[in-house]
Amino acid sequence: MLNLNNNCKKMKLKRSELKSATNLKQLFSKIRDYLAGNTTGITRDETLAQELINILFCKIYDENNTSNDDILSFRIDEGEKEEIIKERIEKLFEKVKKEYEDIFSEKDDISLDSKSLFYVLNELQKYSITSASREVIGEAFEVFIGAALRGGEGQFFTPKNIVDMTISILNPKVGEKIIDPACGSGGFLTIALSHLWNEVESKNKGKSNEELKSIKEQVASNFIKGVDKDSFLAKVTKAYLSLVGNGKNCIFCENSLENIDKWDNETQKKIGLDEFDIVITNPPFGAKIPIEEEKILSQYDLGYMWKKYEKGLWEKTDKPQSYQPPQILFIERCLQLLKPKGRIGIVLPDGILSNTSDGYIRRFILDNSKIIGIVDCPPETFQPSTSTKTSVLFLEKTEEKEEDYKIFMSIVKECGHDKRGRENRPDELPLVPKKFKEKEKITTYNRLGFLVNKSDIENTEDLILTPKYYNPEIKSKLKELEQSGKYELISLKKLVEDGAINIKRGNEIGSKHYGLGNIPFIRTSDISNWEIRINPETCVDEGIFIKYTKNQDLHIDDILFVNDGGRMVGEAAIITSHDGKMIIQSHIRRIRVLDKGRLNPYLLLYLLKFPIVQEQIESKRFVQATIPSLGNRLLEIVLPIPKDENLKKEIISKIKNMIDKRAKLKKEIFDFIKETHE
Repeated sequence: MLNLNNNCKKMKLKRSELKSATNLKQLFSKIRDYLAGNTTGITRDETLAQELINILFCKIYDENNTSNDDILSFRIDEGEKEEIIKERIEKLFEKVKKEYEDIFSEKDDISLDSKSLFYVLNELQKYSITSASREVIGEAFEVFIGAALRGGEGQFFTPKNIVDMTISILNPKVGEKIIDPACGSGGFLTIALSHLWNEVESKNKGKSNEELKSIKEQVASNFIKGVDKDSFLAKVTKAYLSLVGNGKNCIFCENSLENIDKWDNETQKKIGLDEFDIVITNPPFGAKIPIEEEKILSQYDLGYMWKKYEKGLWEKTDKPQSYQPPQILFIERCLQLLKPKGRIGIVLPDGILSNTSDGYIRRFILDNSKIIGIVDCPPETFQPSTSTKTSVLFLEKTEEKEEDYKIFMSIVKECGHDKRGRENRPDELPLVPKKFKEKEKITTYNRLGFLVNKSDIENTEDLILTPKYYNPEIKSKLKELEQSGKYELISLKKLVEDGAINIKRGNEIGSKHYGLGNIPFIRTSDISNWEIRINPETCVDEGIFIKYTKNQDLHIDDILFVNDGGRMVGEAAIITSHDGKMIIQSHIRRIRVLDKGRLNPYLLLYLLKFPIVQEQIESKRFVQATIPSLGNRLLEIVLPIPKDENLKKEIISKIKNMIDKRAKLKKEIFDFIKETHE
């Protein structure tokens, strides 16, 4: 028999002897790991999680229905056989099923073998679960179901700091109806409930604990609703809300995107369109889980094809999309659920806010809501679960379109953990709600809190909503450079219009031509630190070179600039007399200086690496389709050209000298190797 490690006592365990639980997450993690490695007959994480939830409810029920001086059923007596313990817990679970019949069915049982069940009881029995805080229970639930979620259906826990920030900005009040139509494990709803209960306590000082408990339960029952199509998650969230606030009748298992007439009658009684004050959600997103059913797509304007007819203007056609990622339809469904003046906080992948092809979605948002705010989250926010870059979009449902107004924006660079999930970084997310509340008083903008006019967004080619595009710190730095009197600020677009430079893109030749010759095909990965590297594996033959060389027209002193392709965007190199034949990939732009009296190519190469230019590149680099790209926003880059002629000559001389030395050295190495092998 398993060693009890002094957890059980010679006398039978009483309710009054239970200790407060302060670190349930660690405890449940230990239990989960043991069961995963030792339990007989249960291997799936989801089944294991359900077993743990069943046992937890036995513990909760026992604590709630046992007075302080009475003996608990959830216990292990000294010398007691495992089979006897299992029998007692099974009887306890029968009572649980009657108490929580909307969560558990008659078919539910405790399937753990007696040895595993003994282990769980041994670890849990001495702690009081009912006295634990909501946060402690929430962390424990993450252990239960975290391993069961693999993200295949777009399911990931929303980090608590994102949830806290979203709730703080929306600031729900008692009496407002709140829904999460993709509630998952209930993170948004439980924090919203906690927020409302703080208001209840603040407004009802002097009332007894029983009176406060009754008010809180009414709030949970009447004003909190959640929907999720995953029956496991819906059940988990029901269980969780039952533990923290009698919210068991608030969660429904339905497909939120389906026509609500198809929902269960009970769900339709509790949830309808145009009736909620607040929608908070992190919907499932991803191209791998598309909505393809025409009956679902046809309910939504965003389920149809749209056509762009001029800058920033799109119109819906009468042709349905063949498929649509769920996050796009969720935007419209959230608006449908709201009353006029209702508010939304929704987590979205950044592509929706910036992709050229998704401009119609932003047109729809601007036409059907007022944008309250947009928070640009760090890339690490959802890592290590997923590397998808996200933002939180805050909207208000409007009946009349406002011509212009100010939109709060924030660019958060630190979220408290690194890409491996290690909590070793500062966390800026808690600072954002304060910035939001003070937005009307903002006079000096920084990236954590600034205002952008709706008209500024309407004036962009693609209705860009990504906050980093409007980063006020970049504007400030450019202004300082200009005011110093030492620099002339000019955009690449103006240089093109003036005939000082021209820009041309490369070509895609197809990987079937790789490695068939010795003429370099330069790809984005071949350009770094002002150097053009030669990759023999992608070299092509003379025929391919002849096919593309006339179109590409590469010359000495041409700059090769990486326009698309992850972190490589912004890298540049210059073609020298030491470089031979080559052709370039379509993700590379060839920039040629036509007026060298106005702008020397080596000075341009230097300026493209200038810190403020690199900051601009980063602010204009968005994910287009599947890869980060500057697109035509390259032309928006502003160069700070030094006015001091002597300084310019010095820069040109040093840069040219360094590049020539490196090119000559490379050629010497190549020639030496060639000679010694002949």
